Amino acid sequence: MEYKDIKRRLKTVVYESSTVAQFDNEWDLFITKFDLGGNEWLRNLNDERHRWVPCYLKQHFWAGMSTTQRSESMNAFFDGYINSMTSSNSLFISMTMHCNTRQKKNMKQTLRR
Repeated sequence: MEYKDIKRRLKTVVYESSTVAQFDNEWDLFITKFDLGGNEWLRNLNDERHRWVPCYLKQHFWAGMSTTQRSESMNAFFDGYINSMTSSNSLFISMTMHCNTRQKKNMKQTLRR
């Protein structure tokens, strides 16, 4: 499993899927190809796909934000965790920690209301 192969394939699945059905199919192939079915973080990410995958967001209003701007935002998010030396295991551990921290922050905000 090569970092560059995973990153390239993930970007292709996310940014080149023009329909929900295509994304879902390509995501399943990606998970199978890289044997990532047991990864809880990716399962959670897929559960939230309607919030971040472009083909799921086509019908939403973005206040004039272009596809490029949204794409750059997602790239900035991933670039905080991925570089050419990142192993897939390190990536998933790092992203899991980030998601857990974000979830705790959201829970605190919800409890304050």
